[in-house]
Amino acid sequence: AIDLQIKAAFGTGYKSPSLYQVYDKQYGNRDLEAQKSISYEAGISNGILDKMIVWEVTWFENWYDNLIQWDTETYKYKNISSAHTRGIEVALTVTPLKWLDITASYMFVEAFDDKGEYMIRRPRHQGNASITITPIEKLKIYAEMIFRGKTIGSQYDTVPYTVAYELFNATVSYDV
Repeated sequence: AIDLQIKAAFGTGYKSPSLYQVYDKQYGNRDLEAQKSISYEAGISNGILDKMIVWEVTWFENWYDNLIQWDTETYKYKNISSAHTRGIEVALTVTPLKWLDITASYMFVEAFDDKGEYMIRRPRHQGNASITITPIEKLKIYAEMIFRGKTIGSQYDTVPYTVAYELFNATVSYDV
């Protein structure tokens, strides 16, 4: 059976600067304004073989006013008058057995500041893969790998970019 779903969302956001970002004696900026955002997303997903396989594709865009960002020139927080991020995410979940879930996702992101320059420390490529095994009802074994692509640094960083990296996590839990 086909389980086709189409989704769309619109949202607005408001984020006040933290007390640290405003009042820290060395790094704070008392002139920081609240960050505001508008976001859109649209996507499609489909479950096949009784949802044993579920795939999803989502497109998104975010517009920010007064984005709170670390300023590598002054070593203080600042507002960027506007910024724009957009991208696409694809995901796949496979449940071949009742006690086994395998998930993978990939996201491509573009992030530009008010000058049209690519924003620092924002990876274009991100992804993850995970496996969850539930051999008995109360026991859960989970492992994941998270990938984060390289990011552009600033002219004041000691290197012009941060390298891509992978992070591996694993947990075992038992409900009592």
